[in-house]
Amino acid sequence: MTTAQEGAAAVSTSTGLRELEVTRTIAPSRNVDRFFSDCVIRLTNSSEAPQECQLRLLAYHPIYSSKPDDRQYEHGFVSVEGKVHKIRAKPGQSIVLPGSPKWITGQGKSYTTIVQPVSPGGLFHVEQSPGGTALGWLELPVVTLAPGASSEWSFRFYSGPMDVSYLRAAGLEEAFSLGAFSGIAKLLLGILVWSEGWLHSYGLAILFVSILIWVVFFPLTWSGIRMMRSMSEIQPQVAKIQKEHKGNPQKMNQLMMELYKKHRVNPLSGCLPMLLQMPIFLSLYQVLMRSPQLKGAGFLMIRDLAAPDAIIRFRGPVPLFGESINLLPLIMSAAMFFQQKFTSSFQKPATEEQAVQQQVFKFMPVMFGFLFYSLPSGLVLYWVINTCLTLTQYAVFRQAHK
Repeated sequence: MTTAQEGAAAVSTSTGLRELEVTRTIAPSRNVDRFFSDCVIRLTNSSEAPQECQLRLLAYHPIYSSKPDDRQYEHGFVSVEGKVHKIRAKPGQSIVLPGSPKWITGQGKSYTTIVQPVSPGGLFHVEQSPGGTALGWLELPVVTLAPGASSEWSFRFYSGPMDVSYLRAAGLEEAFSLGAFSGIAKLLLGILVWSEGWLHSYGLAILFVSILIWVVFFPLTWSGIRMMRSMSEIQPQVAKIQKEHKGNPQKMNQLMMELYKKHRVNPLSGCLPMLLQMPIFLSLYQVLMRSPQLKGAGFLMIRDLAAPDAIIRFRGPVPLFGESINLLPLIMSAAMFFQQKFTSSFQKPATEEQAVQQQVFKFMPVMFGFLFYSLPSGLVLYWVINTCLTLTQYAVFRQAHK
């Protein structure tokens, strides 16, 4: 293989056994923003006889990360005939997708690669490598070349951050995925980037998004707190019914439903705000965990919103703390502890089982502190703000209903 530089383009040429010459030319794309490049592959018949030829190109390979925790984000997708397929294959399995692919993408935590065939791209094959990794091959159409004749195929490549603004300019926004609730995640990412544009700080942008989500769910959360208080008031009657009709579940459920209807109480309404907020939280989790915009962005004492805040760094690992003291998870645990105390004041235990449950729930702030300790500070910052706002809501409700 020979390699040469022609202006801004890199040109490599190799000749096969049948005197078939393959030339690959890669140059920065002129039509779209940075991180894009145009590739032209030319196949030339250098022999003295006509030949039937077909090229197979490796179009997808997983983006590996040195961090084991980041490998959960390694995925591949291909768009064929208007449908998006996940690139995966079982051991020994070979899959052929009908139709020419519109784009093929490999995604890591914060970066992605995209291959977009400009000329007809042939069929896409998914195979599993000997190492157990799914690979994607593009099988180009069969061509018959006369002596000295050539055939060309054009592609556009993207290799860069998972930044929707770059991909939207190239019409590849749909190749950018942020999990199961990708639509919601993209909306939240758009609000985050937009708010940073006038706040000039991603820390303040996270604060703005946190307050916005809290305001949207304020009525629902307030209703849930009120229902929680109502449930606490009728809890002695619920416990009495459960005790008296323990051996007759049908009668017990009937009386409890009548009690709930009489006092206009819905036992599930207390969980409803959390259930409805779950897609929002999961989407925001994807955004704040994977957004390349947060890399290197500081806020107050936080040096990098894409990494733990690491207020105090140690020379070596320390039991429980690791290599640093991260302040935000500790603040989050304290805020959750006070929120738990407020919640317990609305839910007075009427049975021994409920008392045990409340004791178990007291360990939730500690557990969440461990879970969030090594996560990016941008995500923990959102959780701290959200917990403090909810805590304030509990305090205001309690003061108003003394």
